Amino acid sequence: MSRQYIENKYAWIRQQKRIGTLLEIPYENLSVEEKLELAYDKYFKREKISYDEYLLMVKVANDEIWFCVNNVVYQVIHESPENTAMLITEYNGNQKTLERSENYSSVIELLDKFRIDGKTIEEIWNEVVFN
Repeated sequence: MSRQYIENKYAWIRQQKRIGTLLEIPYENLSVEEKLELAYDKYFKREKISYDEYLLMVKVANDEIWFCVNNVVYQVIHESPENTAMLITEYNGNQKTLERSENYSSVIELLDKFRIDGKTIEEIWNEVVFN
């Protein structure tokens, strides 16, 4: 085993211990940074995050988070302070069939106006998967 592998393994173990400690604290008592830490831990494990966690990640951390609904991948792209887009990639199995984007002036506008089958992201959140 390489030294780098061992260092990465121990870093992962330390991170998981930190996550365990944070999970013992009532959620409402966590700082925004701690809530983000928990959300990212779930996200990187491809576990379902809550819509509130999603909001923290795209609004507070300004991250480009993706999710799937009905074999379509949606990803917020922060192109500039004046332009945020939703990148939409459709698949037929593993084959990409269509890729397009819809532009908005801000992530707030995107969350308010972007629709999937006539519904907001919040309204379809129960259908979202991370696989």
